[in-house]
Amino acid sequence: MPGKLPEPPPPCRGRFIRVVPPPPRGANRAATGRVSGRGAQRTGHRLVLPPPRSGSTSSARRGRRTMRQRTPSARAERAPALAHHSALRAALAHDAPRDPHHRTTDPGATMSHSATSQRTDHPGAGAPAAGALATAPPPGPSDAATPSAEAPPGSAWRGWLAVIGLALGVFSFVTTETLPIGLLPSIAEGTSVSLGSAGFLVTGFAAIAAVTAAPLTALTGRMDRKWLLVTLMAFYIAGNLMAAVVSSYALLLTARIIVALAHGVFWSIAIAVAVRLVPERHAVKATSVVLGGISLASVAGTPLGTAVGQSAGWHTAFVCVGLLGFLVLAASLLFMPALPAKGRGDLKALVHVLRHRALRVAVGVTALIMSGHFLAFTYVAPYLEEVTGIRPSLVGALLLVFGAAGLVGNFAAGAVVGRALRTSLIASTGLMALIMAVMYAGGASGPLVIAMLVCWGIVYAALPVALQTWVMRLVPEESEAASSLYVAAFNGAIGIGSFIGGLVIDASGPRPAMLAAGAFALAAMLVTFFFGRRSGAASARS
Repeated sequence: MPGKLPEPPPPCRGRFIRVVPPPPRGANRAATGRVSGRGAQRTGHRLVLPPPRSGSTSSARRGRRTMRQRTPSARAERAPALAHHSALRAALAHDAPRDPHHRTTDPGATMSHSATSQRTDHPGAGAPAAGALATAPPPGPSDAATPSAEAPPGSAWRGWLAVIGLALGVFSFVTTETLPIGLLPSIAEGTSVSLGSAGFLVTGFAAIAAVTAAPLTALTGRMDRKWLLVTLMAFYIAGNLMAAVVSSYALLLTARIIVALAHGVFWSIAIAVAVRLVPERHAVKATSVVLGGISLASVAGTPLGTAVGQSAGWHTAFVCVGLLGFLVLAASLLFMPALPAKGRGDLKALVHVLRHRALRVAVGVTALIMSGHFLAFTYVAPYLEEVTGIRPSLVGALLLVFGAAGLVGNFAAGAVVGRALRTSLIASTGLMALIMAVMYAGGASGPLVIAMLVCWGIVYAALPVALQTWVMRLVPEESEAASSLYVAAFNGAIGIGSFIGGLVIDASGPRPAMLAAGAFALAAMLVTFFFGRRSGAASARS
């Protein structure tokens, strides 16, 4: 089999060499150009230099000099081009036709277009041959800097619309995950189970997503990302619509498992897909836009879903979140370009990323800080009612304030994390520890607790942006496999933090839970400071 043609060398002063087929025997030598080198004679091909850029006579004469007549510095500059074309001539000799009747009988037809324009003063300069084989000039700096050469018109806004579609997908999945929290009494009554069993629809969802995120992401690693997103949204829609029509607990749990399987994979690939849809300089901004769906779900998704479920029944609430999936599906089909898979696409990718020490540190920090957050946040309502003395009717409004503050923190992190990643991580975890300590010490002061709740919302929303960016930068060649470990740690921390918080509340009440959460946040800050120094600095420079 013939070998692959070699790659072109770097451009030298904007000049290139064109390789064209040989003229027929007896053709006018002056009309067909100069044959340069014995190698070209052996392979039956010749090299023609294009005209110089300058229109002066002296420049034209210099352009027609052979390679032997050039100065030593010029020959040294031409060395990469000569080496490339030596290999090219060998490939052409291998593929050259052996039939002598293959050649044309028109002397002028053997010339390339550049040779024709160069020697228009000679007779016999005709049209270029239809079968002329030529090497295109290598792209120069101006070509590489032209956006239209890489993407069609409108691709920028289509990319951002696809990013917004991913943010809507995050909003949908988070709303679906937390929707049963406000509907547990009605779900327990409708399915004839206890409140504890109904609560497993939430904790079991998080556990399944945590366990299956990494292996399923690795096993689907060879699928085009666009069609993987379409498949995931199909599972999301099917699971929620199934939950909307069933009445038995077993079938409802099955529907939640279907959505949980898609949830883990979606979270693992969403950020990696988003940063491929925008220019590299906007990667952190795209990350903050996608993760803004978390805060938006806290502000609008879960409260609205709870309101719909309490007024029209929990089946209707699942219908509404299922319809959201159709919007994300439409955005994926209309705006998402084809995105070939990156990485190995098998379970070996997980082994590869697990060997990365800095990634293990990042996953450990994620587990620590998210365990601390959910240890406190899961039981923030009894804390506000019993320790601070806030009326139960105001707790929902304060949680909306927490979510609104999260929106501010999310987009503020997008502007800061890209410039100072390690500093952002240390500051966020340290502030989280300080906020928890203040809420433990000053829990009886209503204004102070409300102020700390707002700060808590801002700091917490900044953490996923910083942590996800850290993970993505550490293993860029296997970003989705790395993200799947982050998702597993995040969802596992939800269950671990809630479980530890329950133990603390049962033993000592809601107030010490804040102190325990602060201890987790302090541990996350110390791990980032001491063990994440090398990886954090490297990421900040990248």
